Amino acid sequence: MKKSNIKIRKLRSGFTLMELLVSIVIFMSFLGIVSQSYLNIVTTQRQANEIRKMYSDVRGFVDFLAEEVRLSEIDYGCYETSSSIILPKGGFGLSSSVFKTECPETNAIIAGGRTSVLLLASKNGLEKTAVKVEQDKENPDRFIVKVKKIIKFGNVWEPAPGFEEGYAEVLSEGVKVKNLSFAIFPDVNPYSDDYEIFTDNTTQFQPKVTVFLSIANPDESRTEFSYDFQTTISSRVYSRSK
Repeated sequence: MKKSNIKIRKLRSGFTLMELLVSIVIFMSFLGIVSQSYLNIVTTQRQANEIRKMYSDVRGFVDFLAEEVRLSEIDYGCYETSSSIILPKGGFGLSSSVFKTECPETNAIIAGGRTSVLLLASKNGLEKTAVKVEQDKENPDRFIVKVKKIIKFGNVWEPAPGFEEGYAEVLSEGVKVKNLSFAIFPDVNPYSDDYEIFTDNTTQFQPKVTVFLSIANPDESRTEFSYDFQTTISSRVYSRSK
């Protein structure tokens, strides 16, 4: 009988309370490691998607700028210099409110080759484009990149299709613009018939534009990301003195 009772006890034996607690602790630790790894992967993937979207938006904007500059002329006539106003052809003797009507932006200044507004004109002179950045009135920490196009119909300049309201925002709110500026070289029209300009070797170069763009992730985003972009684009429109 005693041997039989011993065998029964052995068959009924199981985990002790301590062994069960140790097993639970090990399982919970393993589950915590797996969960944290999964959360890290999800967070990294979300950050990568945000960065990819930001880069895609900026890349599209830069490609747009590159195409505009290559197929256009720098609209030197619509810029004001630090010392004088460069009048469009036939503008002498008119008030600024009149002779600037063919300019999409009337207060663009170029000084030392640097400007915050890029002004372009098509080769035939019938379409003009302005690109600029301005501070958001509702959110002073945000800057907005805007584009405006005007087209000439007869003797009248009107907004191009899609720009009836004036400037249009071209970057999504998912991109925080910290800075946008342009460097134009030369800073005077190399095709001008001004004797001092076309005889100056320092100005006889095909116009080109250098774009300086700084972006960052929006404040509400958990992704910490910033990027400084710079590229130089040359106009492919060749002209003669005019």
